[in-house]
Amino acid sequence: MPKPICCKCSLEMRIYHTGAGVVELYGDPEKPSPYKIWNGDEYQCPKCKDRVVVHFGNNPRYHFDTGFAKQIAYLKAQDETPVYWVPEKYIPE
Repeated sequence: MPKPICCKCSLEMRIYHTGAGVVELYGDPEKPSPYKIWNGDEYQCPKCKDRVVVHFGNNPRYHFDTGFAKQIAYLKAQDETPVYWVPEKYIPE
């Protein structure tokens, strides 16, 4: 599988963290709700340190259902696993 290339530096990015969580949000643009949780790999440029999350599977790790709130709480409690909220400005308290 090809590795990401940094657009600024034209260098191959290196793996930074595997299993990064990405929470997909939907709904009201002013106050969206968590909807899906995806896992991906976080890569970083060795020169400028920009990072991206790529290599998502075909299906989300968790989809909104009865146990979804527990999964969101679990992700928030993780110290070692980076979690990104899409879009970032809507990270819940």
